[in-house]
Amino acid sequence: MSGARVVSTPRGALPRVVTPSLLWTGGCLPLNYHGEIVHGHFCNYVVRGSKKTMMIDTGHPAHWPGIEKDVETFLEGRPVDYIFITHGELPHAGLVTQWFEKYPGAIAFGDISEYPLYYPEYAHRFRDVKAGDGVDLGDRRIVFTPAIWRDLATTLWAFDTKDRVLFVSDAYGYLHFHKRGDCDRTTSEMPAPDAAMMRFLNERA
Repeated sequence: MSGARVVSTPRGALPRVVTPSLLWTGGCLPLNYHGEIVHGHFCNYVVRGSKKTMMIDTGHPAHWPGIEKDVETFLEGRPVDYIFITHGELPHAGLVTQWFEKYPGAIAFGDISEYPLYYPEYAHRFRDVKAGDGVDLGDRRIVFTPAIWRDLATTLWAFDTKDRVLFVSDAYGYLHFHKRGDCDRTTSEMPAPDAAMMRFLNERA
């Protein structure tokens, strides 16, 4: 995520309401980095339009109970109408069936032409899209954009035309590792990235 005019302050943990229309949720998992415990981000977002809502990535299955509660609270009784899957890794797509079950009207978008083969019972709820396609949420449009840095060949990014937020999936890998209490901080609220930590993450990716 980049480009948002942040209207809230960090509390040390997710969720965080970035703008009145944008929820940042997800969770972290601890890992050992050269003898020190650091956190790894697993994030997803919800955009609340005037007519429709869209979830950007599904969240990691390990964080389902918390994410489900966060989304319910933020949407105040509204359903998730659309789900955009940036790419097919577990933290980004692993909860798609849980969201389908919770919100029977939800439709998933992405470069996901093979998904009906994995989930034939939900084949009618997947929409394969390409860069340049978009979805109207009422007061804004979510446009699917090319990924400059792609985690997988099928990675797409998304752009919110009203809040002017660019959802960049795993593009900025150095942000995945951080200390406890930094879990809901944006790039501008964090110190400069540590080169050794960036190298450690990207070597493994």
